[in-house]
Amino acid sequence: MKNYLTLLFLFTLFFPSFLSAQSWIDYNKLRLNSVNSREEIGTFDLREQIFIHQYFYNDEWMSAHILGNEYVEGKDLLVKYDILNQQLNVNIENVAMIAPNNVMSGFVFLGSNQKFICIEPKDWAKGKTFFEVIEKGEYSLLIHHSAIKQKPNYNVALDTGSKSEKVIKKEAYYLMEMDKVFEIPRKKKAAEKFFSKYSHAKKYLKDNKVNFKKTEDLKKLVQYLNNEIK
Repeated sequence: MKNYLTLLFLFTLFFPSFLSAQSWIDYNKLRLNSVNSREEIGTFDLREQIFIHQYFYNDEWMSAHILGNEYVEGKDLLVKYDILNQQLNVNIENVAMIAPNNVMSGFVFLGSNQKFICIEPKDWAKGKTFFEVIEKGEYSLLIHHSAIKQKPNYNVALDTGSKSEKVIKKEAYYLMEMDKVFEIPRKKKAAEKFFSKYSHAKKYLKDNKVNFKKTEDLKKLVQYLNNEIK
């Protein structure tokens, strides 16, 4: 009986402290992971940015929520999206680091809710890359932002052209159906032929004028396709 009372006394003395310590640990774990369970990054491997040639979608650091996957949680960080190298730079204590594409499923700019998914579609030979989501549904409208380096084209004899290398920004529209993406042609005839395989699109194109180089026009077309299949 004496031993039982001694054990009961010790348990009463230390158990509240254990609970307090445990809740402090849990609280800090949640706080560090931004309290958003599956969509917050707990840990992922970063490496310092060493690229010299970069071209950013956003010139200034912007707050974004990095989306993880079923294995890795996400996190809110300051980011710059390098469209030349198709990499996401994150600011860790004023040091630019690279967030590996194989871990994240994308990111969302906080405030604007601009969402970019990081995927490697079937029949895509460029590796895992980013697409901006413009319209989401059975059919999704995506934009692939990229940049290419153009070599100097200076002609000494004619004294024309540029002596320095230039970076040219490019945008391409894609239609995503299931896990496949298809580039939407920019020229009218080719684009109409592309959408001709979708029966509902034929009617829309007959009744509406569509500029296939304009985001809003394509967005309305894709919205119509999604509404028609409901």
